[in-house]
Amino acid sequence: MSGLYTAGRFTVVAPKYNRNVQDAVRLYRQHLALPQGAVEFDVISFDDLTASIARTGAAELAQALHERYCDFKPVDSVV
Repeated sequence: MSGLYTAGRFTVVAPKYNRNVQDAVRLYRQHLALPQGAVEFDVISFDDLTASIARTGAAELAQALHERYCDFKPVDSVV
C-alpha cells in the first residue's frame, strides 16, 4: 500500500503437526478480507520447506533444520 513493492506474500512456516499453529492460521485466514493489491497470506509446513531446501542441493542444511525443528524423538525420550 505504501508503494515500496509491487507484490508480496506473508508466509507462516510451522511444523505440520503443530496443531496450535495450524488452528491459529485457519482462524486467522477466516478473518482476512484481502483488498486488491494486498500482501497475500499463506502457510507452509516446515517439513515442505526443508524438503524444498534439500531439492536445491542443500541436503545437509535441510537435514539439520529438520532435526532441529521437526524431530521430536529427543523430547519424546524425556517425556
